[in-house]
Amino acid sequence: MYNVVIVDDEHLVLYGVCALFKNRENQFCVQNTFRDGRQALEFCQQNPPDLLLTDLRMPGMDGLSLIESLKPGFPDMKIVVLSCHEDYDLVHRAYKLGADEYLLKHNLEENYFFQTLDDLLPVKAHMPPPATEKLYPGILSEGSGYLGIIGFKQKYDTGLEVIPWSPDQTIIRQILQNNLDHSAGEHCFPGPLNEILIYFPSESREEEHKKKEIRRKAERLRLLLSNYVNRPVFLSLEHFDRASGPSVYRQALNTLELKFYSNQSCILTGNNEKRKKREKPRLSLGGEDCLFCWEQSIAACLDHGKSWMIPPRIVKSDLSFALSHLFYELEELSENREALLQVLQSGEVYDALSRIDDHETLRIWVEQKLKECFNLMKTLREGQTVIESVREYIKKNYALPLTLSESSTLFHVTPSYLSTRFKQETGIGFIEYLNRIRVSQACTLLATTDLTVKEISYRTGYENPNYLSRVFKKQMNITLSEYRKNIIDKS
Repeated sequence: MYNVVIVDDEHLVLYGVCALFKNRENQFCVQNTFRDGRQALEFCQQNPPDLLLTDLRMPGMDGLSLIESLKPGFPDMKIVVLSCHEDYDLVHRAYKLGADEYLLKHNLEENYFFQTLDDLLPVKAHMPPPATEKLYPGILSEGSGYLGIIGFKQKYDTGLEVIPWSPDQTIIRQILQNNLDHSAGEHCFPGPLNEILIYFPSESREEEHKKKEIRRKAERLRLLLSNYVNRPVFLSLEHFDRASGPSVYRQALNTLELKFYSNQSCILTGNNEKRKKREKPRLSLGGEDCLFCWEQSIAACLDHGKSWMIPPRIVKSDLSFALSHLFYELEELSENREALLQVLQSGEVYDALSRIDDHETLRIWVEQKLKECFNLMKTLREGQTVIESVREYIKKNYALPLTLSESSTLFHVTPSYLSTRFKQETGIGFIEYLNRIRVSQACTLLATTDLTVKEISYRTGYENPNYLSRVFKKQMNITLSEYRKNIIDKS
């Protein structure tokens, strides 16, 4: 078992990488996660992990300083840099300080991720290989039967795919395991490339009834998966015996890799006739179209997760990867990237996600977040910034009990983002701006009406007249009564 520590100041990255490791809990143990390099340093010095994954750009102690502090004292610790596209200069410096590998953190793919770690980490003698790792070579060298390889085809081939995410292999394998006859020796397991393999035992290739039965089972499984992922699913099925086992895997894989663009119901075999290649439609999608497709895809995932009775924790793990890809694409699509990413990449959002333990609540949560993205993109497209919209809202509704939290919810951004951006665009904070609008209205009411201070405070959004008096005096350097008296004297 390898001990792992993850360091990154982005909640999304921490959440996504931890979810990845949950699929390999028999091999990796996440000891701790940190958003600050100094805290990670203190922990690693007391509890040195086998593997450290760290970001480079972090507040406080950055990743380079963390590597420089740890590597001399712990030369056997493997360090993987979680990098962005623009961090290549920093990655080069990290290598010089002792980093062993780097990965693009906003585009992590599970198979490549673990292949990188497996190549990097030494094999521990006391660590037994998972049962599935022994199952594959054992069946091909000693058994006989039919070997199936599952493949998924994208519906479109574009720079921006319509639905660029498919359910995680953990869920796919669970569906297959639930529908295989284990008493008859049928198994589902990962292959050498971590692809999904299915084994149907059969002593003889000449048993026609057995051959037809296995093909029916394979077709039923293929249709189940096709309905689940809502896209064409292909299953390459080849017979093997003890002598031909190793070679038949490559034959099945080659068959699967044939570039068929057909939605026809089929199981591919080495003897299949070649089908005419169809031209693939090309699409040009904007941000809102992309969001709509993601909404349909993720909603389908949640529906299937509920109908297949897949545990919410597994669906959430898969969902985190889906959202990770979505954030990355929105960042490329949006002119105002910061605003869009702030909608979903806040700590409170992912804390909320981690607490969800049922499918329906998960669905509501996803729909709400996607709606927030859609509304924000619509606002940005129409040329009015979120802050401009908030200022207009305050001017029209200053008499209401407005708060930063409620306003951020109304305009589909996080409180921290609204607070920061509001001050950047206006030069003052949200509350100070609200108070200025209210005091301005109070001045108008003092000059044009004979309302009491209590009545004016209610009309300008203050429940406590004393609070209005303090705010007024601070801004105007004069009391309410003095201001009214000056107006009367001038008239």
